[in-house]
Amino acid sequence: MMAPPLAVIGWGGGLAIVGGLVGIAFWILLIALIVLVVRGTRISEPASGEAAIRLLEERYARGEITQEDFLERRTVLGGKPPGAAGNDSP
Repeated sequence: MMAPPLAVIGWGGGLAIVGGLVGIAFWILLIALIVLVVRGTRISEPASGEAAIRLLEERYARGEITQEDFLERRTVLGGKPPGAAGNDSP
């Protein structure tokens, strides 16, 4: 039985290394993609309730909610409690 030429053996080893590197690169890219998707879909908590209170004030100004609803919701969001100084005229 005749042994294969050395050139064939050399190419076979080179292809195995390249295939291994491609496999490693594939898994690294797949993991990076999963991390980016998870980070992108995470719901971030608002830094403060200021944006929510501002939106509530806009809804009250447009007449979408009553003064009673406005005061109650602003209290829940952490705004000034009803009856506080300067709170009577929203």
